[in-house]
Amino acid sequence: ARREGVLVEGDANMLQSNQLVGTGAAGIRIAGGAANVVTSNSILRCGGRGFEDAGTATTLMGNRID
Repeated sequence: ARREGVLVEGDANMLQSNQLVGTGAAGIRIAGGAANVVTSNSILRCGGRGFEDAGTATTLMGNRID
């Protein structure tokens, strides 16, 4: 089982100012959908890539991924 911090599957979601630390899989995973906005999040020491994006037209701004 995957253990993302945040999983998004829809359209036009706003993920802003979240702090995700030490999740087993990606901190944030966009599994599908379009026009999602991911801004000002801290994704630290998460498994996988920290951030995974399978959506379309995702906007990324000012995120910290370590």
